[in-house]
Amino acid sequence: MGLAFLLPVCSIKIQGPLEAPVGNNVTLTCIAKGGLQFTYTNLKNVQTAIGECTAFYICYVYEGKLKYKYNITLTDDGALLFILNIDTFRFGNYTCSALFDASMSDSLFL
Repeated sequence: MGLAFLLPVCSIKIQGPLEAPVGNNVTLTCIAKGGLQFTYTNLKNVQTAIGECTAFYICYVYEGKLKYKYNITLTDDGALLFILNIDTFRFGNYTCSALFDASMSDSLFL
């Protein structure tokens, strides 16, 4: 039985479009090694934790109702956050942060 080592996140970068038409699907890219988390802060400054990718290469959306609005997929460089059929209620600030160190993060405003 082998030991699993958690990779520390050393840097985070989130990339995506500068604007997203209502009704379209939007893909955001989070470049990071190790566990990461996606959060969203709406225009009324209410924050929602969307989901995460663990250091064990498992990605998931936290709440059942969010699964109809978001999807997360692991990549070689980090993860992709798919915003499905974006509506005006989901415009705001999207953040990718290290799973165990929220000070290591990057954000993108849609």
